[in-house]
Amino acid sequence: MGNSVCVQSANPIEPGQQSRERKPVAFKVMEFYGTGDPFFGGNANDKILSKSGELVEQWKAGLDDVAVFPTMEAAHEAAKRITNLRPGGLLDVIPSW
Repeated sequence: MGNSVCVQSANPIEPGQQSRERKPVAFKVMEFYGTGDPFFGGNANDKILSKSGELVEQWKAGLDDVAVFPTMEAAHEAAKRITNLRPGGLLDVIPSW
């Protein structure tokens, strides 16, 4: 592998310096459920947390309906209050930069 290059300065980045300096600005909660893309025979049906506190299919939720949190802790607290979790679903907090 070649050297990584810093976009801001075009100088090589030394090993050990390759960390994110920017922190996420927002967090969302998502439930991952099933396996494989349904188009190819899978049964995945992932859902996102809406402002109502319920998990909804992301394509059905408008951009203004998705719950967005300023901290990971706030997203975690909201996730603990979800009432429509499915058995076998995996909850995760998704950061945005």
